[in-house]
Amino acid sequence: MVTFTSTTHSGTPIYHTNVMFSILSSHAVVCLESIQDLEEREKLIRELSSPELNRFPRRIVDITLEEVGNMCGNILCVLDNAEEPCIIMPSTAYYGFSVENRDELEANYKIIHSDVSTIEKIGGGSARCMVAEVF
Repeated sequence: MVTFTSTTHSGTPIYHTNVMFSILSSHAVVCLESIQDLEEREKLIRELSSPELNRFPRRIVDITLEEVGNMCGNILCVLDNAEEPCIIMPSTAYYGFSVENRDELEANYKIIHSDVSTIEKIGGGSARCMVAEVF
């Protein structure tokens, strides 16, 4: 288990990891700047990306706090009928990713996005919160 504390620019705790962290099939989308404790940050990076520590190491897509505000951490990796990895995300995130981060994701996944702004504004969640994961 890897634990960490993540906060906004003002130091307010980020209420849920769904907002700033998502594990995909070959990537981890994470807002590293929100993890102020450098030891916690480095431990998370090692655990996610090191082949010695992780059976399935991931490349890190480091999102900014601005991207967090655009729901870029609120994404979910699923498989399509051909068992190819896809990412479900809100349109807010799709258009909110930096060009570099969106290009990295589009090079590795089919992106499925939809406008769920009513849910985001009134319900307090986004695309990932609307999908049930079954293991």
